[in-house]
Amino acid sequence: MDGFHKGVNGTSFASPAVAGAVALLLQEDPTLSTNDAATLLSETARVDEDVKDRGGAWNPGFGNGKLNALGALTRLRQGGEGAPSLEVLSYNDEPVTFTTETVD
Repeated sequence: MDGFHKGVNGTSFASPAVAGAVALLLQEDPTLSTNDAATLLSETARVDEDVKDRGGAWNPGFGNGKLNALGALTRLRQGGEGAPSLEVLSYNDEPVTFTTETVD
């Protein structure tokens, strides 16, 4: 990579990210069931070229795709509609940081 970041994978790395995404969903709707949270995460997972190269759909490398917490939270807020996705992960080989803010 760039000497400062390292690519890693596996459930040990995915679990904290998924737990954080579920925490965001539960903060929005404390009555959300386990099955509903799993469905939201599965249906909003991002399927890009990395996922497609491993067979698309469900596969052992990426499951249903890459975690899209923003998409899942937005779909929950919109009653099941829509799922935005952030596709840009780097610009000129530099990591990109996204900050979101909810304005009521």
